[in-house]
Amino acid sequence: EMGMPFRRFFVKKGAPLSYHVHIWEKDNPEIQRMLLFRDYLIQHPEDLKKYGTLKMDLAKIHPDDIMAYCDKKTDFVLDLDQKAGFKGFRFLRVATTYEKEAYHRIRKEAIFDLLGVVYDPNHPTLTAPNHHHFVLYKGDIIVGVAHLEFLEENKVALRPFAIDPAFRNRGYATYFFRVIEKWLRHQHKTQLVLHANPEALNFYKSLGFYENPFTEKKEDRINIHTIGLAKDLKS
Repeated sequence: EMGMPFRRFFVKKGAPLSYHVHIWEKDNPEIQRMLLFRDYLIQHPEDLKKYGTLKMDLAKIHPDDIMAYCDKKTDFVLDLDQKAGFKGFRFLRVATTYEKEAYHRIRKEAIFDLLGVVYDPNHPTLTAPNHHHFVLYKGDIIVGVAHLEFLEENKVALRPFAIDPAFRNRGYATYFFRVIEKWLRHQHKTQLVLHANPEALNFYKSLGFYENPFTEKKEDRINIHTIGLAKDLKS
């Protein structure tokens, strides 16, 4: 995947030609995004030249750091996405500076601040190998965040999961969850568990969750006044 869920990424190196191949299944929004991006650059040679120059300059500055290279061109790429008219969803691992800033802001404002809990942007779970952090884009804007913890065997805990308050009640949460569920099936996980706030109980039950005790240390929970839920992930 190389940071992009559901992608399969291949590299061909050597003479006479080197190239990358990105593969997604049919109807993945990334396909439309790539084609719109390509067509826009073909039709706007000035932006094409600017993008090519930026890529060449960053490749020289960061020849051995692909993440820094990608990070420094994020703003330009998002601007081109907007100009190209891409309005679809993107489900990505948190990687760039823009994504990290949005991830922390939404988590803090939508969850921690409301519970009166101090938010730690340097918490160990942010870099732990069994913890996975995602953002949901709508066009060029990040509208949601999710944190997954891989537990024992094939069980996964859904930790902070939130939609930016400015973008709620548009069906984004349901879409986000369905994509997360699909990705977990690709990882061969069989059960998703979480602690739900009582006011969100009906939402999660509408997604197929059932009440199920989910016991862990109180200090590992953001809010102790929650209800344990589980969902079996069928293949």
